[in-house]
Amino acid sequence: MKQISRFISAVSLLLVQCAFADHAPRAVLPDAVVDLRSIEGAARVKTQWRYGDTHIHEIDHRSVGPDLKASGEANRAFDFTPDARARDFDDSKWEVIPADSLEKRRGNGRLSFNWYRLNVTIPDQVGGFDTRGSTVVFEIVVDDYAEVWVDGKLPFVLGQNGGSVAAG
Repeated sequence: MKQISRFISAVSLLLVQCAFADHAPRAVLPDAVVDLRSIEGAARVKTQWRYGDTHIHEIDHRSVGPDLKASGEANRAFDFTPDARARDFDDSKWEVIPADSLEKRRGNGRLSFNWYRLNVTIPDQVGGFDTRGSTVVFEIVVDDYAEVWVDGKLPFVLGQNGGSVAAG
């Protein structure tokens, strides 16, 4: 089995591996589908969804200077904690949430930022499909703005040009 880590940050998130978004036409159908919103799908890839709130706070910062870096005048800005984008971030104390509860709103709205994280193990078989040597595609539907981080990186999005990244 191949271990793949997936780290997700989102305002509100619904994640499905290789399933259909209602509005998006698909050119090629997948050979196998695992619905990560279901208890059965999460069990198939040996994952647990974890959820963590993010806190936004004011920090000391600097304006943009002549070097186009934060080297100018002192100011106040905003930052967030925790920063759970890194692959090795420890989320072990976060709430484990059922896969079938992802559509439940957990943020409080207005300005709300939270994390969803999971580690996925791709099984050798999904249904009758042999996954060895295949490509895994995650299809993600988000409500509002979200960033999807994979193994500590903001990946490029297939089907978009100009170096687009996974932010919606």
